[in-house]
Amino acid sequence: MEAYDAHIQTMQEGLMAYNRMLSMVDGAYNDMLMAERKLMDFSDHMLSGFGVRYGKDSSEYEMAGGRRKSDRQKRTRRTANTVNVA
Repeated sequence: MEAYDAHIQTMQEGLMAYNRMLSMVDGAYNDMLMAERKLMDFSDHMLSGFGVRYGKDSSEYEMAGGRRKSDRQKRTRRTANTVNVA
């Protein structure tokens, strides 16, 4: 019975250590997601600044990571093709 209790104790200690590490990894993951969001917001802000300063159709805007206005494709609506059967 003592050996069985020792195995249970070992398992509980391992599980507690695992849960602590998992909690640390979750915290680090959340920190990375927050840093990524901040970087994306900062990048959007910087790109907007380039758009205001040089225009959204400029090569400077494109070099900063934006897509030039003249390079964008205009979206077209698809029309449903109907077949009349006589």
